[in-house]
Amino acid sequence: MSNTQLDETMRATKYYRGEYKALLGRKIMDVRAMFPEEMDNIGWGGHEPGAVFILDDGAMFIPMDDDNGFGPGALFVDGGRA
Repeated sequence: MSNTQLDETMRATKYYRGEYKALLGRKIMDVRAMFPEEMDNIGWGGHEPGAVFILDDGAMFIPMDDDNGFGPGALFVDGGRA
């Protein structure tokens, strides 16, 4: 890996840690499909229901298909070992 690639990776890591700070150290307690009214409230009516992840502190996060939130998205989950 070049120094430029390493610098970019470090910059992106710093950004992600700040952007998703509310998720760090939290535990996912449940996952469910979005209700139709939730879908409508964020302009996703007509899409398949998005996933809602509920954390141990009651916070929720919803994957989106892009940064603009044009529709529900997906997460890649690595089935790593604990």
